[in-house]
Amino acid sequence: MNKWRGLQILWPAFLAASFLEMCVFAFLDPLVLTETFKLSSDETEWIYAGSFFLFWSATALSSGISCLLLIEQP
Repeated sequence: MNKWRGLQILWPAFLAASFLEMCVFAFLDPLVLTETFKLSSDETEWIYAGSFFLFWSATALSSGISCLLLIEQP
């Protein structure tokens, strides 16, 4: 396993999570969520950050599993 494997997994996952974040919040406004669930307005930033890291971890897991499947068995 080479030393760049982590970057080969995390960078595409970061880009995919960024795109997914833009798509989701183009249609879903966190301010509406704060009003619906009676959250404070300061928690809007946490919604953005939490959802980004959730998307990033899901896409990194997907990329990691793909890399594991590409390893050739002797």
